[in-house]
Amino acid sequence: MTSPLVHSSHRPLRIALDVVLRAGGLVAAVAALTALADGTDALADGLDVFFKLCVLAFALALLDGLFQRDRLRLYLVWAFVVPLVGLFETADYLRSNLTGPGAYPNLAAIGLSDVAETYVLYAALVGAPAAVGVLLGVLLRPLPATPAPTVATSSPKVWP
Repeated sequence: MTSPLVHSSHRPLRIALDVVLRAGGLVAAVAALTALADGTDALADGLDVFFKLCVLAFALALLDGLFQRDRLRLYLVWAFVVPLVGLFETADYLRSNLTGPGAYPNLAAIGLSDVAETYVLYAALVGAPAAVGVLLGVLLRPLPATPAPTVATSSPKVWP
């Protein structure tokens, strides 16, 4: 029996690290893409950021699906990344509406439905492509090499 690459007692810490790295990377990518937008057309810039976020989530999930051997860890990581990205982006939405240009005077003026819609939007923008990427990665993963059959060295049985 082979030993796992990561000791089972380290698995929760490794999952937490994977979640933080992937969610943080996706949120940083959204911030960078938003900052790099030219700003001439807000709708086009927003759709461009959404598209690039979807592609990036798909690519990360596809790579995880291809190279992650521990499927439980793979599914757990992406099950936590999706809501975490939605939470971070919702917090950024609230921050920008409370402190940015044209800010609302207080939190009650923003509206709970806007906050919920922002969360669902970003969770869906990451979750749908990530689910497809993980599924494709697991399906396209090369099969492990099978050992060659061994030849028996004992003498053949003689039938009466």
